[in-house]
Amino acid sequence: MVNRQLRAMGLRIRAADAPPVDDGVRRPTGRPAPARPGWEDFLVAVKPVGDPWPPAVRARIQQARARYEAGTHEMVTCTTKDGWTQLYSRPRRVPAGPRPYFTEARS
Repeated sequence: MVNRQLRAMGLRIRAADAPPVDDGVRRPTGRPAPARPGWEDFLVAVKPVGDPWPPAVRARIQQARARYEAGTHEMVTCTTKDGWTQLYSRPRRVPAGPRPYFTEARS
C-alpha cells in the first residue's frame, strides 16, 4: 500500500542491499586466548563469541553463579581481540549480602 502511494507520487524505494559477508562479529582464530595476566586462577570458562557455553564447563559456571549469588564473588566476562569470550569469578574483598540474580532469572 505504501509502495503504491509512493509510486503514484513518482518515488521508488530501492530494495535493501544484501548484508555484507563480514558482519563485524569477531570469529575465533586458533587456540583460546590465555587468561589475563594476574587473573589465571579466576578463569572459569572460555568459548567462541556467539556460541553457548560448552557442556564441559557448565558445572563450574553453576558453582561460580552460586558464589556470586552468595555475595562472596564477582563475575566478569571479557572478549578478546581473537574472538573468545572468557568468564572470570573473582572473590570480593568485602563480601556482599545474598544477591539472587540467576535464580530470579530462572523463575
